[in-house]
Amino acid sequence: IKRCWQTNPKQRPGFSSICRIIRYVKRWIAMNPRLAQLEISSIGLVDFCDLEAGYIKKFPAEAAVDLTSVSQIPFQLFSYRLAEKEKLDTGNRDQGSESSSEVVPSSHVEDAIEVLNG
Repeated sequence: IKRCWQTNPKQRPGFSSICRIIRYVKRWIAMNPRLAQLEISSIGLVDFCDLEAGYIKKFPAEAAVDLTSVSQIPFQLFSYRLAEKEKLDTGNRDQGSESSSEVVPSSHVEDAIEVLNG
């Protein structure tokens, strides 16, 4: 995320872009846990800002709209972690199926809300 430190603020990625870039990295680590330990330095070779630029070109409406309020970010990160864990657990139980859904079961959402509310 070197571009965050650009002297020209217009060249810096927006907050929603930074969040998506972090999700890209987290997804890569979640999907490649063994490789993450060995090749963590290779993540630096991938320019996630270029991936983000491609995403913005494909979905231009996302560039102008930040749908996530700052107060929702911890909940979303927690929900994402639960969803990824469930995908990995499901994948371990059923090697033949692969899910691309990021939907968190309602029981996990209720648990997450309970944890966040203390």
